[in-house]
Amino acid sequence: MTATTLQLTDLTGISVIDDQHQEIFALVGSLETIASGGDRQIIGKHIDHILSLTLSHFEFEEELMAQASYPFLKAHKRLHDHFMRRFIAYTQRFDSGEDVTEELVPFLSNWLQNHFRQEDKDYSPSILAEIQGGSDKPRKGWLSRTLYKFN
Repeated sequence: MTATTLQLTDLTGISVIDDQHQEIFALVGSLETIASGGDRQIIGKHIDHILSLTLSHFEFEEELMAQASYPFLKAHKRLHDHFMRRFIAYTQRFDSGEDVTEELVPFLSNWLQNHFRQEDKDYSPSILAEIQGGSDKPRKGWLSRTLYKFN
């Protein structure tokens, strides 16, 4: 499976999250193509864009999980933090002149794909229940407020 495709069964059912996952995967998939061109400046900008988008995505997810009182938020956040440390280590190696794309693309693709399929699917029932009003806490418009916060 390439980095740019996910099966419908792999989605969380939360459209904004699924759209973000697809966008991240598309960028990771295009990194391999961009890297074959060899322009370090373009490659670096693309890596930075993936890093920035992924960080924003993780922050957005964590905000949704907090709003839904997801009981495993801290553990999920630790996974995000660990991933970001590893990703930043790759960017530092790239910035020091090393060609890391042959390692970076499979790392990003595999880690993100597994994370989206497993850990993100674990929180989706809590978020969906909150969106559909299944929570015992009234949160009129909480998803709209959260989306607004991250736009």
